[in-house]
Amino acid sequence: MNYFKFSLALNNFNEQSVEIITAFLFQLGFESCEESNNNIYAYTKKVNLTGDLINEMETLSKNHNFKFTFNEIFTENWNKKWESNFEPIQINRDCVIRASFHKQINFKYEIIIDPKMSFGTGHHETTFLVCNELFGINLENKNVLDYGCGTGILSILSSKLNAKSITAIDYDNKCIDNTFENLKKNNIDNVELIKDDKVPKNKKFDLIISNINRNVILESFEAFIETEAKEFILSGFLETDFKILLNKIKDLKFQLVNKKNKNGWLMLRIKK
Repeated sequence: MNYFKFSLALNNFNEQSVEIITAFLFQLGFESCEESNNNIYAYTKKVNLTGDLINEMETLSKNHNFKFTFNEIFTENWNKKWESNFEPIQINRDCVIRASFHKQINFKYEIIIDPKMSFGTGHHETTFLVCNELFGINLENKNVLDYGCGTGILSILSSKLNAKSITAIDYDNKCIDNTFENLKKNNIDNVELIKDDKVPKNKKFDLIISNINRNVILESFEAFIETEAKEFILSGFLETDFKILLNKIKDLKFQLVNKKNKNGWLMLRIKK
């Protein structure tokens, strides 16, 4: 499958602008973003290149003062780019994430992730924050839902931290394929992989992990609650989204247990 690369030239390139624009790009369905030489580069599947997307990009460019161009690229070149840029990342003193083409690293928890086109290597602030937060939870005998699994990294770590079972869901075929491959690379056998864009009905969970974006999480809260889960780790949104999310959390009578910020990106852990 071919992809399109959007090149955004910002007139006012700074950390805050990059974070805000990147958040909007993910909400528009872009699968990955990177920054270099005062530009942001965003990638989306060819099938997603519609008139509506171009209109949304034109509106975004006017509101945030940038110009953009786009061109078609090939998946093969994308994968080579990942391999050239993807370095191992240490989550904490016990956990490291690497690709299969890296040498083995002697950590208690070594996670192998070959990302391909899926989001979730531990490098992005939200994935890093959620991975770190999982170490503060006792997952023994817990049933976990990983909603929007991407590469499967959060399912893999949950399994390594002794979760009883994990259900990993994503709507994207490439993410499902990528998660399946990464589960095999890490010898994980207690993850049920489902292609869908909805929270499964008639399934009960103890913990729900969702690292997607603000709008999807807000729309999914009621479905989350129907699973009878009592604890949630949520990310994929900015510090500027906090008040909106906090109002929803209070309305649903949840308790905010932990809030962490990394470069403007936010992770929330809440309990019923």
